[in-house]
Order: sequence, then structure tokens, then C-alpha cells
Amino acid sequence: SLVMLALLGWWLWRQRRADLRVLLGVTAIVARLWAYHNWYDDLLLLLPMLALWAVAKSATNARSVSVLAGLLLALMMALMLAPGGLFLLPSPWKGAYVTAQVAVWLANLGFLLWVAPRSARLLIPRGSGSAPPAPN
Repeated sequence: SLVMLALLGWWLWRQRRADLRVLLGVTAIVARLWAYHNWYDDLLLLLPMLALWAVAKSATNARSVSVLAGLLLALMMALMLAPGGLFLLPSPWKGAYVTAQVAVWLANLGFLLWVAPRSARLLIPRGSGSAPPAPN
């Protein structure tokens, strides 16, 4: 746990100029994976969902980045429909559910780690007037 927190602190220091939503999203996923949590601690995952929404709605990033952010957000939302799904599913499906959840969390973590260095220039809201005009 100490190594994981030290790595997070080092990464946050290196990316301190990145968009705050992305930094909070990475921190929330690491906190969710860091130690044992109960199913209601999935509320931490709202922060990376907000970061993915911001990336998907950004005016300056490539269309493929927006689409990937939207796809990851949709996958995370699908798994969050019933956060206690682990307790609702019969025994053989529990393992598949947990594996899918962790795989999506790790995919989101990897995506946000990749987006963070670019986020200072990528996350300009659409219609803010500060982004260059979109090509026709």
C-alpha cells in the first residue's frame, strides 16, 4: 500500500499542471483499488466518470479520444447500475462481474494516465470561445 501511495504521489507531482478532474479521477481509482473497500465505496468512481465526461465533451481533442472516453464512460456506467451487483448475482457470475469491474477500472485508469499530460490543452469545454474553430 505504501508503494502504491508513493507512486501516486510521485505521479501527481509530475502531472501537477494537468486538469484537476483528471488528477482526481486517477486518485479516486487508485483509492478504490488501494485497499479493501465495501461495495458502497464505488461512489469514489464518480470522480473518474466526471473526468471521462469532460474528455468526451472536450472541443480540442481528436475524435478518437472523445469516442474512447465515451465508450469507457458507458462501460463504467453499465457496471455502476447496480453497484452491489456482486451480492445480487449467483455464485458462478460473481467472479465474472468482479473481473469485468476491475478490468474496466484499470482501463479507465490507463486512459486517464495517458490523457493527463495532454489534459491542460485538451479539456476546453465546447462553446467556450477559447478553442480553435472546428474544421468542416
